[in-house]
Amino acid sequence: MYTKAITLAETATQLPALSEADQKLVLDMCSPGAETALVLDAEKDPANILHALYLATQAAGVLEQRRDGLIQIIGKILSVSKNNPVVYQSLGYVSFDQFVKKHVVQTLRMSNSTLRDAMSIYEAFPHTSAADVGEVGIVKMKLLSRMTNSTQPGHVKLIEQAKGQTYSQLLQTVAEKANLPAGEVLRSVIAIPCTKAVHAMWKRFLEDPRVRAKCQTEDPGAILEYAMAEALSTWSAEEGQ
Repeated sequence: MYTKAITLAETATQLPALSEADQKLVLDMCSPGAETALVLDAEKDPANILHALYLATQAAGVLEQRRDGLIQIIGKILSVSKNNPVVYQSLGYVSFDQFVKKHVVQTLRMSNSTLRDAMSIYEAFPHTSAADVGEVGIVKMKLLSRMTNSTQPGHVKLIEQAKGQTYSQLLQTVAEKANLPAGEVLRSVIAIPCTKAVHAMWKRFLEDPRVRAKCQTEDPGAILEYAMAEALSTWSAEEGQ
Protein backbone atom coordinates (compact mmCIF):
# COMPACT_ATOMS: atom_id res chain seq x y z
CA MET A 1 0.00 0.00 0.00
CA TYR A 2 2.76 2.45 0.86
CA THR A 3 5.49 1.28 -1.49
CA LYS A 4 4.50 3.74 -4.24
CA ALA A 5 4.66 7.39 -3.22
CA ILE A 6 1.54 9.46 -3.67
CA THR A 7 1.95 12.88 -5.26
CA LEU A 8 0.43 16.26 -4.48
CA ALA A 9 -1.15 16.24 -7.94
CA GLU A 10 -2.95 12.97 -7.15
CA THR A 11 -4.12 14.37 -3.82
CA ALA A 12 -5.40 17.54 -5.51
CA THR A 13 -7.25 15.50 -8.14
CA GLN A 14 -8.96 13.28 -5.58
CA LEU A 15 -9.69 16.05 -3.06
CA PRO A 16 -10.23 19.20 -5.14
CA ALA A 17 -12.43 20.88 -2.50
CA LEU A 18 -9.51 21.10 -0.05
CA SER A 19 -7.16 24.06 0.06
CA GLU A 20 -3.62 23.52 -1.19
CA ALA A 21 -2.38 23.66 2.41
CA ASP A 22 -4.82 20.91 3.43
CA GLN A 23 -3.92 18.84 0.38
CA LYS A 24 -0.31 18.98 1.54
CA LEU A 25 -1.37 17.85 5.03
CA VAL A 26 -3.20 14.89 3.49
CA LEU A 27 -0.09 14.11 1.46
CA ASP A 28 1.90 14.03 4.72
CA MET A 29 -0.68 11.68 6.27
CA CYS A 30 -0.24 9.31 3.33
CA SER A 31 3.54 9.16 3.65
CA PRO A 32 5.55 6.60 5.65
CA GLY A 33 6.11 7.84 9.19
CA ALA A 34 2.96 9.98 9.06
CA GLU A 35 1.91 9.16 12.61
CA THR A 36 5.18 10.44 14.06
CA ALA A 37 4.75 13.76 12.25
CA LEU A 38 1.13 14.12 13.38
CA VAL A 39 1.25 16.36 16.44
CA LEU A 40 -1.90 15.91 18.51
CA ASP A 41 -1.77 18.21 21.53
CA ALA A 42 -5.39 18.19 22.63
CA GLU A 43 -4.94 20.47 25.62
CA LYS A 44 -3.33 23.22 23.59
CA ASP A 45 -5.36 23.02 20.41
CA PRO A 46 -8.53 20.86 20.15
CA ALA A 47 -9.23 22.48 16.78
CA ASN A 48 -6.05 20.90 15.40
CA ILE A 49 -7.28 17.43 16.42
CA LEU A 50 -10.67 17.99 14.84
CA HIS A 51 -9.16 19.32 11.62
CA ALA A 52 -6.81 16.34 11.37
CA LEU A 53 -9.80 14.03 11.87
CA TYR A 54 -11.71 15.83 9.12
CA LEU A 55 -8.82 15.53 6.67
CA ALA A 56 -8.11 11.87 7.49
CA THR A 57 -11.76 10.82 7.13
CA GLN A 58 -12.17 12.69 3.83
CA ALA A 59 -8.95 11.22 2.46
CA ALA A 60 -9.87 7.69 3.57
CA GLY A 61 -13.11 8.01 1.62
CA VAL A 62 -11.43 8.64 -1.74
CA LEU A 63 -7.80 7.50 -1.57
CA GLU A 64 -8.53 3.79 -1.82
CA GLN A 65 -4.90 2.62 -1.91
CA ARG A 66 -4.12 4.59 1.27
CA ARG A 67 -7.33 3.87 3.12
CA ASP A 68 -6.09 1.15 5.46
CA GLY A 69 -3.11 3.19 6.61
CA LEU A 70 -5.34 6.21 7.13
CA ILE A 71 -7.61 4.04 9.30
CA GLN A 72 -4.70 3.64 11.74
CA ILE A 73 -4.27 7.43 11.83
CA ILE A 74 -8.01 7.88 12.40
CA GLY A 75 -7.74 5.38 15.25
CA LYS A 76 -4.96 7.44 16.81
CA ILE A 77 -6.94 10.68 16.49
CA LEU A 78 -10.05 9.06 18.00
CA SER A 79 -8.01 7.60 20.86
CA VAL A 80 -6.56 11.02 21.65
CA SER A 81 -10.05 12.54 21.47
CA LYS A 82 -11.50 9.87 23.77
CA ASN A 83 -8.80 10.45 26.37
CA ASN A 84 -9.09 14.23 26.15
CA PRO A 85 -12.74 15.32 26.62
CA VAL A 86 -11.76 18.91 25.78
CA VAL A 87 -11.70 17.83 22.11
CA TYR A 88 -15.34 16.77 21.79
CA GLN A 89 -16.52 19.24 24.41
CA SER A 90 -15.20 22.04 22.19
CA LEU A 91 -17.99 21.10 19.74
CA GLY A 92 -20.60 20.96 22.49
CA TYR A 93 -20.80 17.19 22.92
CA VAL A 94 -21.09 15.81 26.45
CA SER A 95 -19.66 12.36 25.74
CA PHE A 96 -17.27 10.65 23.35
CA ASP A 97 -20.05 8.31 22.13
CA GLN A 98 -22.24 11.30 21.26
CA PHE A 99 -19.29 12.89 19.45
CA VAL A 100 -18.74 9.75 17.40
CA LYS A 101 -22.41 9.27 16.53
CA LYS A 102 -23.28 12.88 15.72
CA HIS A 103 -20.02 14.30 14.39
CA VAL A 104 -17.90 11.47 13.01
CA VAL A 105 -20.66 9.22 11.64
CA GLN A 106 -23.33 11.73 10.62
CA THR A 107 -21.26 14.79 9.74
CA LEU A 108 -18.00 13.27 8.50
CA ARG A 109 -19.84 10.27 7.01
CA MET A 110 -17.63 7.53 8.43
CA SER A 111 -19.32 4.18 9.04
CA ASN A 112 -19.61 2.76 12.55
CA SER A 113 -17.87 -0.42 11.46
CA THR A 114 -14.88 1.50 10.09
CA LEU A 115 -14.60 3.53 13.28
CA ARG A 116 -14.77 0.41 15.43
CA ASP A 117 -12.00 -1.12 13.33
CA ALA A 118 -9.89 2.04 13.66
CA MET A 119 -10.25 2.13 17.44
CA SER A 120 -9.73 -1.59 18.06
CA ILE A 121 -6.67 -1.87 15.82
CA TYR A 122 -4.99 1.29 17.12
CA GLU A 123 -5.67 0.38 20.76
CA ALA A 124 -4.24 -3.11 20.20
CA PHE A 125 -1.21 -1.86 18.25
CA PRO A 126 -0.60 1.83 19.08
CA HIS A 127 3.06 1.63 18.06
CA THR A 128 2.44 -0.02 14.68
CA SER A 129 2.92 2.44 11.84
CA ALA A 130 0.19 3.45 9.44
CA ALA A 131 2.40 2.13 6.65
CA ASP A 132 2.55 -1.33 8.26
CA VAL A 133 -1.22 -1.37 8.85
CA GLY A 134 -1.72 -0.31 5.23
CA GLU A 135 0.51 -3.11 3.99
CA VAL A 136 -1.13 -5.81 6.12
CA GLY A 137 -4.70 -4.57 5.49
CA ILE A 138 -7.57 -3.91 7.86
CA VAL A 139 -9.18 -7.35 7.62
CA LYS A 140 -6.01 -9.16 8.69
CA MET A 141 -5.20 -6.52 11.33
CA LYS A 142 -8.66 -7.10 12.83
CA LEU A 143 -7.86 -10.79 13.15
CA LEU A 144 -4.54 -10.02 14.83
CA SER A 145 -6.14 -7.51 17.21
CA ARG A 146 -8.48 -10.22 18.49
CA MET A 147 -5.68 -12.66 19.22
CA THR A 148 -2.77 -10.48 20.39
CA ASN A 149 -1.68 -6.91 21.08
CA SER A 150 1.40 -4.76 21.52
CA THR A 151 2.01 -6.05 25.06
CA GLN A 152 2.42 -9.64 23.87
CA PRO A 153 5.81 -10.99 22.78
CA GLY A 154 6.01 -11.88 19.13
CA HIS A 155 3.36 -9.45 17.89
CA VAL A 156 5.86 -7.59 15.68
CA LYS A 157 6.87 -10.84 13.99
CA LEU A 158 3.22 -11.76 13.44
CA ILE A 159 2.54 -8.42 11.76
CA GLU A 160 5.55 -8.88 9.50
CA GLN A 161 4.39 -12.39 8.59
CA ALA A 162 0.89 -11.12 7.88
CA LYS A 163 2.19 -8.83 5.13
CA GLY A 164 2.93 -11.81 2.91
CA GLN A 165 0.02 -14.04 3.93
CA THR A 166 -3.57 -14.42 2.81
CA TYR A 167 -6.30 -14.25 5.45
CA SER A 168 -6.55 -18.06 5.52
CA GLN A 169 -2.79 -18.44 5.92
CA LEU A 170 -2.74 -15.88 8.74
CA LEU A 171 -5.63 -17.66 10.41
CA GLN A 172 -3.58 -20.87 10.36
CA THR A 173 -0.53 -19.05 11.76
CA VAL A 174 -2.58 -17.53 14.58
CA ALA A 175 -4.19 -20.91 15.30
CA GLU A 176 -0.81 -22.61 15.58
CA LYS A 177 0.44 -19.87 17.90
CA ALA A 178 -2.65 -20.27 20.10
CA ASN A 179 -2.40 -24.08 19.98
CA LEU A 180 -5.86 -24.36 18.45
CA PRO A 181 -7.21 -25.99 15.30
CA ALA A 182 -7.71 -23.31 12.65
CA GLY A 183 -11.43 -24.03 12.61
CA GLU A 184 -11.75 -23.10 16.28
CA VAL A 185 -10.18 -19.64 15.98
CA LEU A 186 -12.99 -17.08 16.00
CA ARG A 187 -15.24 -19.70 14.39
CA SER A 188 -18.61 -21.35 14.72
CA VAL A 189 -20.83 -22.93 12.10
CA ILE A 190 -24.27 -21.52 11.27
CA ALA A 191 -26.99 -23.09 9.12
CA ILE A 192 -29.45 -20.67 7.56
CA PRO A 193 -32.53 -22.10 5.81
CA CYS A 194 -33.02 -20.34 2.46
CA THR A 195 -34.27 -20.86 -1.05
CA LYS A 196 -32.08 -22.26 -3.79
CA ALA A 197 -32.14 -18.82 -5.42
CA VAL A 198 -30.76 -17.16 -2.28
CA HIS A 199 -28.13 -19.90 -1.95
CA ALA A 200 -27.04 -19.27 -5.54
CA MET A 201 -26.98 -15.51 -4.89
CA TRP A 202 -24.73 -16.07 -1.83
CA LYS A 203 -22.38 -18.22 -3.90
CA ARG A 204 -22.17 -15.53 -6.61
CA PHE A 205 -21.59 -12.91 -3.92
CA LEU A 206 -18.71 -14.90 -2.42
CA GLU A 207 -17.09 -15.41 -5.82
CA ASP A 208 -17.51 -11.80 -6.99
CA PRO A 209 -13.99 -10.30 -7.47
CA ARG A 210 -15.27 -6.91 -6.25
CA VAL A 211 -16.41 -8.44 -2.95
CA ARG A 212 -13.11 -10.26 -2.44
CA ALA A 213 -11.15 -7.11 -3.23
CA LYS A 214 -13.23 -4.97 -0.87
CA CYS A 215 -13.05 -7.50 1.97
CA GLN A 216 -9.42 -8.43 1.20
CA THR A 217 -10.20 -12.10 1.65
CA GLU A 218 -11.91 -15.11 0.09
CA ASP A 219 -12.90 -16.48 3.50
CA PRO A 220 -16.74 -16.81 3.71
CA GLY A 221 -16.89 -16.05 7.43
CA ALA A 222 -14.83 -12.88 7.08
CA ILE A 223 -16.91 -11.74 4.09
CA LEU A 224 -20.15 -12.35 5.99
CA GLU A 225 -18.83 -10.37 8.96
CA TYR A 226 -17.82 -7.46 6.73
CA ALA A 227 -21.18 -7.41 4.92
CA MET A 228 -23.17 -7.49 8.19
CA ALA A 229 -21.09 -4.72 9.74
CA GLU A 230 -21.54 -2.51 6.67
CA ALA A 231 -25.30 -3.15 6.58
CA LEU A 232 -25.75 -2.35 10.27
CA SER A 233 -23.63 0.77 9.93
CA THR A 234 -25.68 1.99 6.95
CA TRP A 235 -28.96 1.38 8.75
CA SER A 236 -27.74 3.12 11.90
CA ALA A 237 -26.68 6.14 9.86
CA GLU A 238 -30.08 6.25 8.14
CA GLU A 239 -31.90 6.06 11.47
CA GLY A 240 -29.83 8.98 12.78
CA GLN A 241 -30.78 11.26 9.88
